[in-house]
Amino acid sequence: MCIKDKLQEYLWINRNIEQLENELLVIESRVMKVTPTLSDLPKMKGYNDTLAENVGKMIELQNIINKNLNKLYGLKVEIETLINKLPTREQYLVRARYMEKKTWEQIAVEMCYSWPQVHRIHSNALRILEIKS
Repeated sequence: MCIKDKLQEYLWINRNIEQLENELLVIESRVMKVTPTLSDLPKMKGYNDTLAENVGKMIELQNIINKNLNKLYGLKVEIETLINKLPTREQYLVRARYMEKKTWEQIAVEMCYSWPQVHRIHSNALRILEIKS
């Protein structure tokens, strides 16, 4: 796998984790809304089933998130080792883009460069990484 593929894999794993965490929050809020009430009325059929089903989904999602996190951390160590071989400016750009998930426009503003210049620096950083890896 080339360095660009590794960087993009890191980015997408990170985004997938965020998506799964958001889904987990939705399910957790559903579980918190389900509250038992005391009354003489017969118990609602399906109440415990729904709660158990949602808790099961939460556990399943947490397991998926943990697997993705393990993959992400392993890849991060590998990528950080490579990034540290870059000049400081290129290190900043690669971390901002792939680790911090910033847009090209945000990076250009932060670095005080034009959008095309940021892409040239990025291309140069990838070339350096390919040579050094």
